This record gives sequence, C-alpha cells and structure tokens, in this order.
Amino acid sequence: IPGSHPPLSEAELFSFFETAVNTVLSKDLAQSDRVRKPDMFRSFLAQLARDHGGKFAPTKIAKDLGLDAATPTAWVELCERMFLLRRLEALGPGFKVLPRKADKIYVQDPGLLNYLAGGPSLAELLQSGKSGLVIEGILFDHLKRLQFNAYGGRTGVMGYIERPEADFIVQLPSMYLAIESKFSQSPKGRQRLATEYAKQENVLAILVTHSSFSTQGDVWEVPAWLLLMTA
Repeated sequence: IPGSHPPLSEAELFSFFETAVNTVLSKDLAQSDRVRKPDMFRSFLAQLARDHGGKFAPTKIAKDLGLDAATPTAWVELCERMFLLRRLEALGPGFKVLPRKADKIYVQDPGLLNYLAGGPSLAELLQSGKSGLVIEGILFDHLKRLQFNAYGGRTGVMGYIERPEADFIVQLPSMYLAIESKFSQSPKGRQRLATEYAKQENVLAILVTHSSFSTQGDVWEVPAWLLLMTA
C-alpha cells in the first residue's frame, strides 16, 4: 500500500505502550479524585494483567497492594469507563446473572495486556501456552461487538458459567452461543458442550480451536481466526 509504514518492532510497540500508560497516569488520572497514588494504580493494572481472565478478588488485591477495601472495586469501575478493562459476569441456570459470584476481568487491548504483564516476545508467548488467554480476551471483545451489532446498538446477556464450564454465554436475537475457548490446548470440552449446552433449545455450542474446523455431533469446532471474521 503506497505510503504505508513497516510493522513496528516489539521494542517500538512496548515503547508506545510505555508512553501511553505514563500519559494516562500523569495527565488523565491526575484529574480523578479516585486515583491519588498513580504508581499504586499502575501496580494495580499490572496485577490485573497477570490475572487476565481470572476472577476479580478485591479483598486480596487490597491486601497485596496495601489499599483500603473499597479502592480496587472503584478502580475497576474507573478502568471500565476508560475502556481499559471489561468485566464478564457469572451466570447460572437459565443464563441468569449471579450477582454474588465474582466477575472475570479482561484487559481489553492485547498489546496493553502483554505490556502490563511484563510481556514476553511473541515467540515466547506462543511457547508459554498463555496465548490462549490472550485469544480469550480478544474473543470477549469481538463477541461483545457481535452482540451489539446483532441487536442494532443494544446489548443482551453475556457471561461465563463455572459449572458446567462455558467461557462465554452470548445472547443473540434468535439464539444463545455457548463458547469454550481451547486455542492453545487440545480441543477437549466437546463432550461437555454437547451434553450440557448443545441439547438446549436455541443454543449453538462452539469450541474455539487453533486450526480445527469440523462438526462433532451438535458442537461446532471453529478456528479462532474464522470466528473473529464474523461481524
């Protein structure tokens, strides 16, 4: 493409995120009465990045970072408004929200995630087996947009189920998607999806894989790259 720039090196990308984070901490958050300790806020972001896709435990974070009990929750709410993080709610029977169960936290931008977590090179990330969590975060962002577009600018139910496990339950106008992500692992979980979700009315069960594309009974095995192409 005429006038296009060559891809940035990993060092240049990390430098970009360093500048972006420092700008947010020194300028944007300096104006917020919720963030009186920018350096502690940076440590807070780094801990959430290391626990990417895990359950939000404000009491533990407060203890680890020496914060008062209310601050981690207030900071997560602030990060959501700044589009740094997304929360995924826990669901129960009938795909109803379970308000007393812990939300899962995802850093919204994969580049920012890798930077905050003290990220390895791309090659190291792929070899570590942690690439699956990065893809899971990308899927979350994509599925949110898919739902938003399908509903014409509105949102519906979206969450995770702990038992029987489903990484994402996504409400669409005519059906629910029950999705299990196995990008960096062998595609196990097919039988659970078939038994618990695919048999339900108006539920499409999808196992997200690295490259496998097939149908196994009522479960679709779909490569991550292909699912991410749906609008």
